[in-house]
Amino acid sequence: MSWKSIPFPLIILGLFLSHSARAQQLAQSDAADMLNKLGQASAASEFVLSEAQDQQLHRLSKDVVDPLQIQTESPCTLNARDPRVRSHQLTICQGLFPPGLNPTQPAYDIKLGRTFPWHVVTVTIPDEPSDNPQEQLVQYTWEYDFTALPAELQAILKGSPRPGQSLFSHDGGAWHWSAYR
Repeated sequence: MSWKSIPFPLIILGLFLSHSARAQQLAQSDAADMLNKLGQASAASEFVLSEAQDQQLHRLSKDVVDPLQIQTESPCTLNARDPRVRSHQLTICQGLFPPGLNPTQPAYDIKLGRTFPWHVVTVTIPDEPSDNPQEQLVQYTWEYDFTALPAELQAILKGSPRPGQSLFSHDGGAWHWSAYR
């Protein structure tokens, strides 16, 4: 069958459907907006500090540290097999770990009386189409927003952006966040 024998309305329908499929691609700005809303909704109040961060924190004046509203601070380990955990000398760190902290380093679990949301720094949507056109895996970097704190605290807590991946699904004419990967 040649293209000349295809009825004109079918050609128009094919062009429309092909345009609609392209229009339904997930935009980076839409993915960033959805991820930032997740960051607001999942703000954290418990963090793990490295020994160096903890020492820097304790060198600051009380007035500078007060905005953190520290509730508790305790030494912890990232290694659940550490013998000090079994002997109840240390607990397992519960907060979010700073990038680069390894299981053998001393750490401190700090619980705060306020929460801090996270936000995306960069968003990357792969150019190659996924196997399922109704799903899109998005890669991004993210960090906690400590901008409401004094500059000295921001310098201690900020760290470098962390990598993340999320799956988005196209359903009901719109893209939605589905899951962390």
